[in-house]
Amino acid sequence: MEADPPPPASALMEELVEEVLLRFPPADPASLVRAALVCRRWRRLVTGPRFHRRYRDLHLHRGRGGSSPPMLGFLADAGTGTLFVPTSTFRPAPASARAGTDGGGGGALLLGGWLALDARHGRALLRRDTGRDAPVDCQLAVWDPATGRRTDLPRLPWSPYYPYSWNAAVLCAAAATTAAAAACDHLDCSGGGGHFVVVVVGTNHAEMFAHVYSSETAAWSAPASARHPDDNVDFAPSALAGDALYFAFQTGTAALEFDLRTREMAVVRLPQPRFHWQRVVLASREDGRRLGLATAGKSAIYL
Repeated sequence: MEADPPPPASALMEELVEEVLLRFPPADPASLVRAALVCRRWRRLVTGPRFHRRYRDLHLHRGRGGSSPPMLGFLADAGTGTLFVPTSTFRPAPASARAGTDGGGGGALLLGGWLALDARHGRALLRRDTGRDAPVDCQLAVWDPATGRRTDLPRLPWSPYYPYSWNAAVLCAAAATTAAAAACDHLDCSGGGGHFVVVVVGTNHAEMFAHVYSSETAAWSAPASARHPDDNVDFAPSALAGDALYFAFQTGTAALEFDLRTREMAVVRLPQPRFHWQRVVLASREDGRRLGLATAGKSAIYL
């Protein structure tokens, strides 16, 4: 007697499909888009919040031994604006950034009229001069490349004294408080998943000052001030280390330390470079717990 035919092969269990899709390389996000087009079930899985968090958790943090997230692109000064140059298949959403292509065929995105000041936790801080009296007339905005959303900040509340120098940084709102920073892994910070903070520091003829903007209140804080450091803030990238932001001074011999918990400022002396003409760059080390320095000279990088 002939045996009954085997039952038709059932569809892969959703859990197994998820485990396979989780291992798609993060440097090729287009592969997930193609997977979402296979069927409705896969599309529902790939676009769900559970998959998003597991994917980021696997590739950005613990899945690779706590190594840095993959670089999807970088911001470059293009003269007439900021250029987002992709290093992967990721392409930022241009919806509200007033963006266009660079015309070079490489998929770069030009944010016309905006200059990048800082980038951290999935967001970029942009600046645009709106009048002749810069920096007083400049406009600041925070851009999320994942969603294309641009948040224009209110006018900077400069002190009665004209600023001689200034700089700014953007970060996840949780990183600005000790208790929340310990609990936040920054996996949901971008893509509209949380609030952010912008810190502006600078000097005038009388003091150094700081203002803090919170997206939760949509307002700037009252200014904080401290004794003048006899130096001016450099327009160089800031560094987040522990509970503080660090901004280099123009002489390269010190940095402005802004404590995110107390909102107090201090001057931190830096080691002297090997050569007087070398420029020191601030950087975070040991997974953001300590402040590091970097400089280059004679075809070598010194840390």
